[in-house]
Parts: sequence; structure tokens; C-alpha cells
Amino acid sequence: MSISMPISSTLILSLTVLKYNIKINYTRKLGNLIKVPKYFVGDFLPNYTSSALSLSLALAINQTLFALMFYRKSRERFSACAYIFLSQDRREDRPDTLIFQITEDIMRLVQLLCVPEHIRLLSCVY
Repeated sequence: MSISMPISSTLILSLTVLKYNIKINYTRKLGNLIKVPKYFVGDFLPNYTSSALSLSLALAINQTLFALMFYRKSRERFSACAYIFLSQDRREDRPDTLIFQITEDIMRLVQLLCVPEHIRLLSCVY
């Protein structure tokens, strides 16, 4: 699982905030949309079976890296982390932006885990 895709996309979104004055609400939504496919990158690898455990592990690794990179002390120490965080930090969410982001990601994973099971149950009924 590569972290370079989310970081590079977030860098581009941060650039659009600074250079083109795009609202953070829009860049945050685009960033959230980009996050979803990375949970399924493993499906394209040989000898890999996607399961609830593998999705949960991917989320745990992703959230740990996300929290470490966007933690306030990391942003103060490394200007790159502060720059990347720019596209996610809405003023109205401060100081809880990171908590809101992690909660959104966990709820997104719950939906990703429930939808395939629901589809499987519906296919058994019909």
C-alpha cells in the first residue's frame, strides 16, 4: 500500500487552495474522494484476497500515518506537513480537524464493509 498517492494528491489540492483560492470545503471533498480507492489497491495484487480484516488493517495503517503526519507538533516541525494539511484544515473545524477527518475515514470504512455484505445477502434472497 503506497502512501505517495494520497500525499501527492493532497499536495496538488493544497496548491489549488493557495494559487487559485479554491475553497477548502471543495478540496477536502476531493481529498476524501481520492482516499477511497487506496483501500482496494490490494485487490490488483496476485495472491491477495480482500477481506474485512485486510480493509481494517489498511485503515489502521493509513490513519496512523495520517495522524502522525498531521499532528500539530509534526506540522510545526516540518513545513511540508503543514503545507499538505492546508487543503484539509477548515477554520470552522479547528482545533478538531484531525479528529473529524479520522472519524470520517472510520465511518467511510464501515460503509465499505457493510455494502458488499448487504449486496451478498440480497443476491441470496433472489
